[in-house]
Amino acid sequence: MFKNMKIGVRLGLGFALVVVVVVTVATIGITRMNGMNTVTVKIINKDWVQAQLANEIVDTANDNAKANLELFLVTDKAAIAKLLERIDGNKKKVTDDIAQLEDLIYLAEGKAKLAAIKDARKANAASFARVSKLLLDDGNREAATAIMVNESIPALAVYSAAVNDLAKFQKTIVDNSGKDAEQTYEAARDMMITLSIAAALLSLGVAFWITISITRPLNIAVGVANQLAEGDLTVKIDATSRDETGMLLFAMKNMVEKLSAIITEVRGAADNLSSASEEVSATAQSMSQASSEQAASVEETSASIEQMSASINQNTENAKITDGMAAKASKEATEGGAAVKQTVAAMQQIAKKIGII
Repeated sequence: MFKNMKIGVRLGLGFALVVVVVVTVATIGITRMNGMNTVTVKIINKDWVQAQLANEIVDTANDNAKANLELFLVTDKAAIAKLLERIDGNKKKVTDDIAQLEDLIYLAEGKAKLAAIKDARKANAASFARVSKLLLDDGNREAATAIMVNESIPALAVYSAAVNDLAKFQKTIVDNSGKDAEQTYEAARDMMITLSIAAALLSLGVAFWITISITRPLNIAVGVANQLAEGDLTVKIDATSRDETGMLLFAMKNMVEKLSAIITEVRGAADNLSSASEEVSATAQSMSQASSEQAASVEETSASIEQMSASINQNTENAKITDGMAAKASKEATEGGAAVKQTVAAMQQIAKKIGII
């Protein structure tokens, strides 16, 4: 099937296969990169933000605890008002941070830890509210101190532990996400290397196959052409494919067969010509002998002609003499004729005279 495929189609399929492999490698690489990007975005926009918010809650809760303790140390109303403002600001910040965490936390375990923080915060806030009321409104430092020591500080510890627990949990998530990103990168790297090697080997295989499928028949054709150039018409050509090289070999096979037929005909004609040449040579020899004999006859004829020429010349002279004699005789005959006429006239006159008498 493949050996009958046209070279253009073969090259097109080979390049198309290489393109498909390259596109596949690129697609997988982009997919893996998207996976890495997803993990990275998740770390940056979710896990890391959650860890930061948890740490901020820890810091804000500790700052609020310090502010509440400072309430026991200051007596100036301006300083107290500033501390209360600080405490309210921290409360608002914690509320905002918890609200963000509720939107960002996606694991059930994280949601449970956030719920624990909210519960602990309520207990802690209620305890500090009682301390603030006793300390600021009632001026009962002893009762405020007792609640602070017995309730508020333990509630703060529970609250801090819950917040720290969430912070550790979020750090674990960040670490795990980092490991996932690293594993995704390593998997993508290994897959890209594997696919690149496979693509390179496949491309080399396709290139080798196409090159061999084209050069092998061409080398056969070159060998046949060289043998033909040396005059060897006994070469055998096997054209098994139907591509351009197969068509070339098939055409060369036909050429060799026709050349063989032509050479056979030429040899037959040469043999016939050789026989005819022998006959012509024999005829030429006969003609040469006849020519020699004819030449002898011609020589004899030439001698005879020379003799005849001499005789003719003699006859010409004799003819000239005879012509002179004939002319003379003619003249004399003319003169004789005149004499006869005169004699006849005289005889007629005599006859008339005799008649009269």
